[in-house]
Amino acid sequence: MLYSRVKIVTLVVIFILKINAQNIYFNHLTVENGLSNNDVNTLIQDDKGFIWFGTEDGLNRYDGYNFKIFRNDPYDTNSLSGNAVWSLMEDRKGFIWVGTVDGILNQFDPVSEKFIRHDFAGNDKKYSSVTTLFEDSKGNIWIGTRGRGVFKFNPKSKQILHFNRDRKDSLSLSHQSVRAITEDSFGNIIIGTYQGLNKFFPKQIQLK
Repeated sequence: MLYSRVKIVTLVVIFILKINAQNIYFNHLTVENGLSNNDVNTLIQDDKGFIWFGTEDGLNRYDGYNFKIFRNDPYDTNSLSGNAVWSLMEDRKGFIWVGTVDGILNQFDPVSEKFIRHDFAGNDKKYSSVTTLFEDSKGNIWIGTRGRGVFKFNPKSKQILHFNRDRKDSLSLSHQSVRAITEDSFGNIIIGTYQGLNKFFPKQIQLK
């Protein structure tokens, strides 16, 4: 009797799994559907429901039906600084922050649909490609790069702090390439690099 019940339960589970497996499918969105480039590096959904895709050839905004593409215009300083987009983030005010390979941080205003460029890297852009972006509880923007560590940007004062790897300092950043940034419940910043995690205590250093 117990064996029969186990057998019945097993058959029911197999039947359910087969039904569910048949209902799993993917829709493909490619350049044929209006996407600017098939190489998608990053994506987010904003508070209005738009999906943003960062590609190797422009920033794409998708409303569920159509794409609107934002690219660099060499004659317009309010356009995207570069077409290769590696990171995206929406801040608490609704601005879309766009990190590009050229080492420029772009702030997109969804009302005017214009970009404000923040050149945090200065003249040294070779390893300043923006790999990740994060807004902390104080409203600071943390910028992780491919090879120059992490930058802390205050949008109000425009001040920037730079933290990188110092081989002579065991308490410095563990690696120059940063892949992920977040904040814990105590306000500490957790930074993921090519060589482990780093916990930064921002209360020790404040931007005014």
